[in-house]
Amino acid sequence: MKERKIVFWDCEDSERLQHETVDDAVEAYLDARSEIISGTIIAKGFARRVVNVESAQNICDDILEGINEEYGDPDADYMCPTPKMLKAAEKLRDIIAREYVSWACEHVATEEIDIAAWIKENAPHWNEEAGE
Repeated sequence: MKERKIVFWDCEDSERLQHETVDDAVEAYLDARSEIISGTIIAKGFARRVVNVESAQNICDDILEGINEEYGDPDADYMCPTPKMLKAAEKLRDIIAREYVSWACEHVATEEIDIAAWIKENAPHWNEEAGE
């Protein structure tokens, strides 16, 4: 399985992911604190969930169910997908899996961040403001 691109980072298990870099997530986490804390924090990286498109058979069955409801003989069996329908459904399945951009994300990476080192590198003015 290829490595997935991390699209969001978070340090607080937020309800809504919004930080596109680990530094943005760490800064937001630390900025929300009334005093500078020490030690480490955990930043979690999130990638978009992989779209699991159903099989071509299921795609055809779902489409044909709607068509059969409207146009099929109510006293007969539903029309089953033909080989050509299944082939077209395979193409549709592949295109959907390739093109659909999932909104849902899942945790795929974890980084332990040394707070003092992060502040020294990314926000040294915080230490100056704190009188250090």
